[in-house]
Amino acid sequence: MRTTLIFFFFAFILTGCIQDKSTKKNNFNSENTISQCNGANYNSIGCPGYVATTGSTTGSTSSSCLGNNYYLVAGCPGYCISYPSAAQCQSGSTTGGTTGGSTSTQPLYPNWGVQYPGGVPSGSCSSAYTPSGTTNAYETRKATVTIVGGAWYNPADPVASNYLNTSSILKSVNSAKTFFMTDSVAKVRFKVKPQPEAAQTTDTCYGRNMPASSIAGYTKLQFNVTLRGVRADDSTGEEPLGTQTVGVNSCSPAIDLSSYVSQYPKGIYLVISNVKGNQGTWPSDYHTNGFKNSNTYMNVRTFDCWTMDLEVSADGTKTFD
Repeated sequence: MRTTLIFFFFAFILTGCIQDKSTKKNNFNSENTISQCNGANYNSIGCPGYVATTGSTTGSTSSSCLGNNYYLVAGCPGYCISYPSAAQCQSGSTTGGTTGGSTSTQPLYPNWGVQYPGGVPSGSCSSAYTPSGTTNAYETRKATVTIVGGAWYNPADPVASNYLNTSSILKSVNSAKTFFMTDSVAKVRFKVKPQPEAAQTTDTCYGRNMPASSIAGYTKLQFNVTLRGVRADDSTGEEPLGTQTVGVNSCSPAIDLSSYVSQYPKGIYLVISNVKGNQGTWPSDYHTNGFKNSNTYMNVRTFDCWTMDLEVSADGTKTFD
């Protein structure tokens, strides 16, 4: 049975099957037949499951290889492995509804980072410290952005006020300017957070294309950073700050923004664009380590979200390298 569950776990991860919400709800508290839950043709030659089980280098994402509802329908044996945050899975059931339970799968909080078969990366992020020559300093400023795949963080975007699981100070240009406000010293760094769960009913980020099947989460993000500022004459300027590649739970090196403070005395803020996850190819050890060993980048799926913390050092706060 363990082998069977693991096999279908692989089958679900590598597929893009979409299950209608109403169908899923109707199946919550009924025992599903094996034909309703099983995958189809996934282990045939040329399909990804064939690669996973035989080591063959030949794979396919053809529709003929896609599984059915083993991990999508509440009541099927794999449902709670894929969606452990679902209400009917909280009692420890691995079948998700075959023994009864709530008809709502909306978790109270986003279930961050469940798609890491090798464990969520521990990462590396140095501690902030009191600047030399200073005896006391406030803590650094921290805020979070959580954005749908294929979209970028821009507080000037008309939909920015709708961003879910994003700190309120980063949802508009005026408030974002206060996040970076300082007289002279300004630094920023980025800490990439684990990819949120792509559960069908989780409102994790604004504009997400639901429902969706899950894939393993990114272990690194690659993104561009641009500073925008307002000069004394109210004209605006834009400064490219380069491309960052940062692992989950790790921090980027500090970017010194101090030279822009006087250049843009009416405020600065950042735009994060061209965000890609290292999910572009399926590594040979995908089933045990997910995308841990992948270095090929692609846009995060519109089914998914990406998320990171921004940390700012300014006058009177601790600093970082």
